Amino acid sequence: MRLYDRSRRRRGRLLAFTAAAALVAGAAQAQEQAADGRTVYASAWFAQFAPSNAWDMASRVPGVNVQDGEDVRGFAGAAGNVVINGERPSAKAESLQSILSRIPAAQVVRVELVPGQVIGGEYRSRAQVINVVLSDSADGWSGAAEATVRMPFTRQTALSGGVSALYRKGATSLNLAVEHYRENQPDEGFDLLTARPSGALIERRDKVNRYKPQQDTLSASWAWEPSDGRAAHLNGRAWSWANPLRQTSRVSDAGGPIRFDSIDQVPERRGFEGGGDFSRPLAGGTAKLVTLARRERYQTDEAQLNHTPAGVLTGGFAQSVDNLYGETIGRGTWSRDNLWGWSFETGAEVALNTLDADIRIASVDASGHHTPIPFPGSQVLVEEIRGEAFVSGGRKLTPTLTFDWGAAIETSTISVEAADYERTLTFIKPRASLEWRPDAQWRMRLAVGRTAAQLNFDDFVSNVELATERANGGNVTLEPERTWRLTGEIERKVLGDGAVRLALNSDWVEMVQDRVPVEVLGPDGPDPDSDPDVIDVVDAPGNLGDGRRLWLEAAVGLPLDRFGVAGGRFNARWTLQDSRVRDPYTHKDRDFTFEELWGFSADFRQDLRARNLAWGIVYDAEGALPQYRLNEFDVYNPENTWFRVFVEARPNAQTTITLSANNVLDRALERDRDFYFPNRTTPDPIAHEYRWRTQGVTWALQLKRTFG
Repeated sequence: MRLYDRSRRRRGRLLAFTAAAALVAGAAQAQEQAADGRTVYASAWFAQFAPSNAWDMASRVPGVNVQDGEDVRGFAGAAGNVVINGERPSAKAESLQSILSRIPAAQVVRVELVPGQVIGGEYRSRAQVINVVLSDSADGWSGAAEATVRMPFTRQTALSGGVSALYRKGATSLNLAVEHYRENQPDEGFDLLTARPSGALIERRDKVNRYKPQQDTLSASWAWEPSDGRAAHLNGRAWSWANPLRQTSRVSDAGGPIRFDSIDQVPERRGFEGGGDFSRPLAGGTAKLVTLARRERYQTDEAQLNHTPAGVLTGGFAQSVDNLYGETIGRGTWSRDNLWGWSFETGAEVALNTLDADIRIASVDASGHHTPIPFPGSQVLVEEIRGEAFVSGGRKLTPTLTFDWGAAIETSTISVEAADYERTLTFIKPRASLEWRPDAQWRMRLAVGRTAAQLNFDDFVSNVELATERANGGNVTLEPERTWRLTGEIERKVLGDGAVRLALNSDWVEMVQDRVPVEVLGPDGPDPDSDPDVIDVVDAPGNLGDGRRLWLEAAVGLPLDRFGVAGGRFNARWTLQDSRVRDPYTHKDRDFTFEELWGFSADFRQDLRARNLAWGIVYDAEGALPQYRLNEFDVYNPENTWFRVFVEARPNAQTTITLSANNVLDRALERDRDFYFPNRTTPDPIAHEYRWRTQGVTWALQLKRTFG
C-alpha cells in the first residue's frame, strides 16, 4: 500500500502511516497511534457490517456521529466532520451521506478518527474528524447499486434507487452517480380547537394528508492526485426536488354547519452546484484555491379552499412563491506543517450571495376569482458581499498536551433593494483550545471561542402559512447573533474498540435571534379589508438581546461480545439543553425558540456471522420544540418516541438485503398551541389547539450490491 503523508502538502501528510501502524487485515480491534492521537479502523473491521459504500463504514465508527455542516453562506462554516484522504470535498449543497454513498466500500483502505487540529483549516475547532482513506493502487472500475421499496400503512408502494461508479487510473479518478428517491408519506388525524378556560369546543378538523416527496440527482466528480504535492478536484451536481401535498379536512363546530377544507401545495426546487480546488507546493507549504458556484430556484403554488358538504366553493386563499438563490465563493489558503515549530495556516474567502424573492398572496372568492392582497416585504431582492481573513496555528506543548489557536475577521455588506436598506457588519472571531491525551485511552479537551451566526435571507421575506393560518413578517434589520462558547469534553476508550464521551458547552449569546413583534403598514396578512394606513404588528424573526445556553451531550459506543452477545454492538447518544432569554412580551426568562430541549437515540445491532445475518433495533426520542410567537405558544411534537427494527441478510460478500419496519409502535405526532389576545402580554390563553397525526408503520425492503 502506498504511504500517505503530508508531503502531498495539505492533503496527504496527515495520513502518514506505514502498513504496520494500521491494523493488519482481518483484525477486529481498533489501534491508536500515539504520535498524533488518531484511532484507526481498517477496512476489515467493517466487514461485520457488510458495507456497500463509504457511508456504511463512516457511520459505524464508535462514539461519533457523522454531522453535516451548518446550512450557512460561505465555505468554512458549512464544513461537517468528515474528510476524504484528509481533504474536504469542494461541495456545499450535497450531504456527506450522499457524497460517501458514491464511494464503493472496496475503495476504502481504512477509516480514521483524527483530532481536528491534525486536519487543519476549518476543522481545527472540532475535537474529532472522521477521515476516510481511499486506495490509490486499485486501478479500474468499481461501483455500487441500491434499490428500496417502501410501503406505508396506505399500501401505496414507492421505489427508490441509485447507481454509482468509480474509475481509477493511476493518479486520476472519475466518480459518476445517479439517484432517484421517492416515497409516499401519509398521515391522518384531527385538530381540536377549544376555548379557554371553559374548554368548550370551537372547531374540530378531521384531516387526511398525503405527501409524495421525490428527488432526482445527477453527480460527477474528478480527481487528480499525483504524489508530488499537487492535487486538483472538480465536482458538479444537479438536482430536482418536489414534495406535493394534498390535505383534506372535515370541519365541524359545536352547532354550525359542516364544511370541507382542502390545501394543495406543489413545492419544487431545481438547482445545480459546481466546484473545484487546486493545490500545489509553495514556500515550504501548500497553497490551495477553492471555487464554488450554486444556483437554485424554489417555486410553490398553494391554495387553501373552503367548500360546502355538496362541494360548492365558498372561498379561500392562495399563495405563490418564486425565489432565486445564488452563491459564488472563492477561497485561498496557505498552510505549512512546521513554521517555527507551529503548524500554521492563513487565508481569505470572498463570497457573493443573492436572493430574489417574489411571494404573492391572494384571496379567492366563491367564483374562484383571485384578488391580490398587498403584503409588505413579500417581494425582496437581497445581495451580500462577504469577506473573511483568518489565521490559525497549533503545536504540541508537551508529548501529551496540544495547544491550538485561531482568529478571523469577517465583514459583509448587505443591501435590500425593496426596503432601500444597506448595512455593513464586522466581527472578530478568536478561539483557542487545549487537548490532553495522557495515554491511548483518555482524551480531554477545553476550548473557548467566539462565533457569529450567518443570516438566513428567507428571514427577510414575509409569507403566509396556510396550513397554520398565520402570517410571518420579514425583517431586514435582523442581525446575526454572536456567541462566546466554552467547551469541555472528555472521552475514554473502553472494551477494546468502544468509547464513552461526555461534552458540555456553555454559551453566552449576544443579540439572540428569535421571534419579535415588528410594525408594518397594514394589511399584515390575508385580510383584504385591512386599512393600509394603519400600523399593524406582525410576528417576525428578530433580536431579543443577550441570553445564555447550556448544552450537555453523552455518547457511548460499546461492543457486547464480553457480555455474552457475540457480534453485538450498542450505541447511544443523549443531549440536554437549557437556554434562557428575556421574553419581549412577558418580560420573564424563557427558552430560545425552536431549540430542542432534549434528545435521546440508541441502536443495537447483532451480526450473526456464521449465518450471514444481522438484526437490530433503532430508537429515537426527542423533547419538545417550543416556539414563542406574537399571540401564541406553539409546542411541536412533545415527548415523542420512535422505533425501527430490521433484519439483514448477506447471500454473498457483494450483496445485502434488508427488511425494516419504521415506527413499529405506531406512535403519533402531536402539537399543542395556546392562543392569546391581543398578544402574549395577556397572561392567560383564550383558546387551545391540539393536533394529532398518525403515520402508521412503514415497511421497507432494500437491496444493495457492490461491483469490482
